[in-house]
Amino acid sequence: MKKHLAVIGALFVAVFLGMTPALAAAATVISIDNAVVPIPSADANNLANVNITYSGLPVGKRLFFEQCFLPTTDPTFDPTASCSLFSEVTTDPGANTTGAGTLSFPVFHGKEPSGDDRWGCYATDETAPANVTGYNTCFIRVTDDSEANTTDQKSVAFGFATGGGGVTPPPDVPESSLPIALPIVGVAVVGASLLAMRRRRSRAVV
Repeated sequence: MKKHLAVIGALFVAVFLGMTPALAAAATVISIDNAVVPIPSADANNLANVNITYSGLPVGKRLFFEQCFLPTTDPTFDPTASCSLFSEVTTDPGANTTGAGTLSFPVFHGKEPSGDDRWGCYATDETAPANVTGYNTCFIRVTDDSEANTTDQKSVAFGFATGGGGVTPPPDVPESSLPIALPIVGVAVVGASLLAMRRRRSRAVV
C-alpha cells in the first residue's frame, strides 16, 4: 500500500512540475489609450500618436511594433503581407527587463506610407483612393525577437475619426517653383543693369 502511495505521489509531483512552466508563462497583452484616434481632416495623410501598454513578453528580447490591416488572430494573417514595415518601431533588448512597458506609437492615417502596398487606414466617413483598399479598423501588432515571430504576437484594434488632433505634415513645395523663380530673378537683374546704364549715360550727356 505504501509503495502505491509513493508511486501516486511521485506521479503527482511530476505532473505538477510539468505544468508549472505553462502556468507561470504569462500571455502577451497589448492595449492602447484611445481606440478611436482623432485626425485633423478627411482625405489627408497624417500621423497621430497613441500610447501602447504591453505585458507578458519575454525578457531581454527586442520588441517589434507595427501597424497592420488584419488582426493576428485572423487565419490569413501574414506579418509581411498584412503589416507596414515603414510603420515599425523597435525597442532595445537591454531595456526590456520585465517584458512589460509603455510606448508612444505613431499610427498613420491614409495610404500605407511605403507606396508599395495598396492599402490604408481611413475613418468611416472617408473613401479610399482608386486602387487602394481602405480599412476602417486597423491594428497595432507587437511581437519579439523578429518580425516573423508569430508565437508571442498580439494585436489591438483602433480606428480614426476626422475633425481634430493628429499631426499634419507640411505641404510639399511644387517642383515648378524654382524654374519659374529663376527667369523672374534674371529679368529683374537685367532690368536693374539697363536702368543703371541709362542713368550713367544721362549724367555723361549733361
